[in-house]
Amino acid sequence: MEKYEIMKYVRMSIVSVLGYIALILMAGEPIEDETWFRVFFISKGLAFLIGYCTYKLYSFWESKGLLPEMDEDI
Repeated sequence: MEKYEIMKYVRMSIVSVLGYIALILMAGEPIEDETWFRVFFISKGLAFLIGYCTYKLYSFWESKGLLPEMDEDI
C-alpha cells in the first residue's frame, strides 16, 4: 500500500475512535450521588461536542475524497 492509502485508513480510524468515545460518553451514567447532575451534563455535553466534531471531520474528509471507499457487497 502506498502512503496515500494508509492515510485514508488512518483518517477512518480517527473517525471511528472519536465516534466510539462519543457513544460511550452518551451511554454512560455517573455513580456518585453528590455530583450526579454536574457529571451527567458534562458527559452528555462532551458526547455532543465530540459527536459533532466527528460528523464535521467525516463530512469534510468525505467531500475531499480522503476516506477509503466503503464496499457495499461485504
